[in-house]
Amino acid sequence: FLAAQRLARRLSERERALVGAIGPALTVPPDFHSAASALRAALDRYPDDTRLRLALVAMLLRVGALRDAELESRKEVEKAPLAEAYLGLALSSKDSDDEARAVFGSCLSRSPGASLCSSALAYLDLNEGRCAEASRTVRREVSLFPNSPAAHRRLAVAMAAEGAPPESVFTLLTKANQFGGDAVTSPSPHQVLSVQIQRLLFEGRLTEAGHFRDQLRQ
Repeated sequence: FLAAQRLARRLSERERALVGAIGPALTVPPDFHSAASALRAALDRYPDDTRLRLALVAMLLRVGALRDAELESRKEVEKAPLAEAYLGLALSSKDSDDEARAVFGSCLSRSPGASLCSSALAYLDLNEGRCAEASRTVRREVSLFPNSPAAHRRLAVAMAAEGAPPESVFTLLTKANQFGGDAVTSPSPHQVLSVQIQRLLFEGRLTEAGHFRDQLRQ
C-alpha cells in the first residue's frame, strides 16, 4: 500500500486520471460500463489525451458500443497504430469486413510488428475462407517475432485451415509450447484441431475428420 502511494505521488494529474478511471475494469467482476463513464469524464478534462481515448475505446469494445468505439478510435488513427487496430476491430464486429481489412492493412504498413492488427486480419480472412491470405499474414508476424508462442499458434490455426498435413501443424504447436505462452490469448491445440475438423467435414472427408476428432478427445 505504501509503495502504491509513493508511485501515485510520482504520477502526473493525467496519469492519475487514467489509473483512477480504469479502476472499475480491474475489479472482480470487471465493470466496463463504469470504467467507460469514468474515462469519458477524464476526457472532458483532457480532451487531447490519446491514452485516455484509447482506454475508452477498449472499454467501448468490451461493452459492444461499436459505433462509439469507431467514432472515438477514428480521432486517434493518425497518432497511434493501436487506434487503427481498435478501429478495425469495431468495423469487423459490425460486419464491415472490407473496410476493416483495409484498416488492418494500413496498420501493418505503418507498424509491421502490430500483432493485434496481424492476428485480427488473419482471423478475419480465416472466417471468410481466405486461408492462404491468413497464412501469409501470420508468417510475416512469425518472421518478425520468431520466439512468439502466440504467433506460432496463430500460424498453426492458419495452416490447419489451409489443409496442411497434421504432422506440420503438431510440429508447429510443439515449437510454440517450447516458447511458452498465454493459453488465454493464444489458440489452443484443441482449437487448431477443431478448425481442421470443420474444414474436412465441409469438404466431405469424413474419415479424416474422424481421425482428428479422435485426437481431440485424447
